[in-house]
Parts: sequence; C-alpha cells; structure tokens
Amino acid sequence: MKASLSEFSMSELMELARRAKDKVVVVKTDTPFLRVIFEGGEPVFAIYRNLKGREAFLASMFVDDGEVEITPIATEARIKKNLDATFDQLLSEFSREEEAYLEARSLVDSLERTVEPRFVLDKEQTLCIGKKEWNVLVALLKGMSLREAAADSGTAEYIVIETISTFLKLGALSLGQHKLKEDQQVIQSQIVSSLVDVAVEVGDRPLSADAVVATEDLIRQETAQSDSHEIKRPKSLVVTDTHIEEKDFELRVSMFPIIADFLDNTEIDDQTIAINTNLFRDLSAQCGHSFTRCKVSNIGDSGVDSLVMKVYVHDAVEEAALSTAALFKLKVWSGSKVRVTPLFEQVE
Repeated sequence: MKASLSEFSMSELMELARRAKDKVVVVKTDTPFLRVIFEGGEPVFAIYRNLKGREAFLASMFVDDGEVEITPIATEARIKKNLDATFDQLLSEFSREEEAYLEARSLVDSLERTVEPRFVLDKEQTLCIGKKEWNVLVALLKGMSLREAAADSGTAEYIVIETISTFLKLGALSLGQHKLKEDQQVIQSQIVSSLVDVAVEVGDRPLSADAVVATEDLIRQETAQSDSHEIKRPKSLVVTDTHIEEKDFELRVSMFPIIADFLDNTEIDDQTIAINTNLFRDLSAQCGHSFTRCKVSNIGDSGVDSLVMKVYVHDAVEEAALSTAALFKLKVWSGSKVRVTPLFEQVE
C-alpha cells in the first residue's frame, strides 16, 4: 500500500507497519532514500541516505512530505539487524530529539535558505567541529541550500538544521535569502578550501551551544558591524565549555558481543570502547556534556599504560566492552572494572 504524508504522519505509518507481527514489512521512500524493515512487529533495520541504524530511524521520523510505501516481503533469509531497540524506545528517543529540532527550527524558516560565513579564521585560530557537522558545513559553504546540503552530505534535513542553529547562535553563520549564483558559489568554495588548508581542525565532537556564553563579546561585535558590512576579523576566537565537570567512572568490561553490529562494523576497532546506551546518557549527564573519546585505565595496576579510546554507544553492551587486544594491553579480563575518564577538548 501507498500513503501520502499529507494525510498521515510518519509515526502513524510506522505504527501501521508494526501491526503485521506475522510478516516482514518494509517501509520505504525513494526521495529521500529510506528503508525501515519490521520483523515480528519491531523495527530491526533502518537506512536513510548514508545513515544507518538509530540515526536512520530517527531521520525517517522527521520525513513529512511525499509518499510512503508499506510492503510485506517474503523472505527466508536472516535479516542483518542494525537496530536493537524496540519501537517504543525509538519513539521515545524521537520525542526527545524532536524537542531539540523544534528549538533549532525556530531559527530557520525554510530549507531553501543558504548560509553565509560571518568571518574568516586566521591561521593561528582553530574551530573544533564534529565530522558529520563538518560534511554539512562544507556542502553549505559551497552555496547549497539546506535541503541540497542534506542530500549532498548523505544526512537528514533535521540534522542540517540542528547543526547550523549552533553556528547561527554563535554568529559564525547567517542565513542567505536565495541560492547563490555560480560566481558566488566559486568564491565560497575558495573560502572552504582556505578553511581546510589553514584554519579549521576537524575534531571529534560538535561545537556545543554552551559555547555561546564564551563568545558573547564576539557575537556583539559582529552584530554591531553587520549593518555597515565592515565586519572585523576577530583577533582570537576562544570557545570553552564552562559547564563540563571533570569526572572518572569505574565500569565493568567484557568482550565485544558476537553480533553483526560489532563484527561487521568498520567504526569499531581495538581503539574503541563500547558503552551501554542508557549508561552513556547517565555518564554524560553527570559530566554536563557528551563525549566521544575517553581514557581507559587499569584500576589495580597504575604501571599499565592507559589507552585513549573513541566511544561507541550500543544497547547490546551491559556496561562497557573492549576488543580482546585492548583487554590484553590493559592487562584486564572480561568482568574486570576499569577507570573511564571522559576527554573534553577545547577549541582555541
């Protein structure tokens, strides 16, 4: 069956798909490319452009235009799952994400808007930007509209809006009225190349809205001069997180679960620690900020070198999990406790 999103919401159509508990059902659209597979009444697989798993499912829930096809499929093959949460859990996560999106959306009136940089960084300055956010910004600074940037970077429109809302608040970007002409696109592409070569360091975490406090003077200066079009290049840009509390935690570790999400995942290697999803939220809340890297140490033997590891979040892990090689380096075993210290980087 096909249904129009002008008549039904995506959550209603997903609810319809999960009712066929005795069948494998796929929910799909071609523009944007979306596939969500339900098995036994629960979502087990999701892909949205280049997004997979939870990110893809959340992105699908924000789609509000076009036709959706819901089709039972006959298959005896085992479906390779990339979702381990229930529909209700994912729906709850979507509700939380929707709040952040609505706040960001209040700053952006149309997906057909473009963006313009408010200043250019000097060689001595760096701006720490998450990899996904960087891909979005590169597309936008080429002169693409918000809608085009989402497709070009393989992400979702809601992620583009949430990404630029931070930079709008910081005064680093402003919204343009129309898509840029070809010569303007060339100029902004040159700006992007300059940023890549000498000014911007792509970091492991996104620039937080908390940084607004630290750049209040800069924003005031840029805003005051915007009417005369004589925007000074700031002597320095220092963004620090003023609400981050340094903490460390003792977590019980095990080996990576033997499931497809870990065995076939190129993001996971010997420098990765997997942390339970709900536990990770609690740890981030205690720190006052999320984190993407941490230092992992042997609690009982200070002579063993600590490992700096990237964080991967997953429900299949009880507390935390490491590869066999990482356990060996730390001289611990499955069931041992390790000290995990979140790492927060400054942008200077």
